Amino acid sequence: METKLQKGHLELDVAQLPEALEFGAKGVWQGGLKMQIRVRDLAPFVLDEPKEIGGENAGPAPLETLMAAHIECTAVTFMVIAEEMGFDYSGLEIEAACAIDPKGFLAVGEATPEIKVVTTKLVVATTEPPERLQAVQAAYRRRCPVYTTFRRAGVEMKDVWKSLP
Repeated sequence: METKLQKGHLELDVAQLPEALEFGAKGVWQGGLKMQIRVRDLAPFVLDEPKEIGGENAGPAPLETLMAAHIECTAVTFMVIAEEMGFDYSGLEIEAACAIDPKGFLAVGEATPEIKVVTTKLVVATTEPPERLQAVQAAYRRRCPVYTTFRRAGVEMKDVWKSLP
């Protein structure tokens, strides 16, 4: 049985892949609402809240980093699928947004704090026909770890994918 798997620029030995890849981070409180975050051997970074809700605006808020993670996961998944399908593109831009009811976070009334909707806007520079982009999007909806986690948690996913020449 062949154990090598070629996925675009990735070449993986399937026999060497673990059953699960673990991802993690460590945070140390920096005063106020700030946390210094360390991931692997990368430079530490600070998460904070905007001044409007008591932070110092010293770094992105947790929900902003969640949207950033969604953007990167969307991009990586798009690129791998595009490579597999021979989908030709020369540029990619992605925006993601979510909102929460702050009253839920502050335990005011009956409000709940969870994300209810995530809106993702993807613009790809391509001359591929629309049905090819739709095929990439269909595969993405099955394979993107962050997207599928949101969806299975009951978050409404609003996707707007466009192509420009």
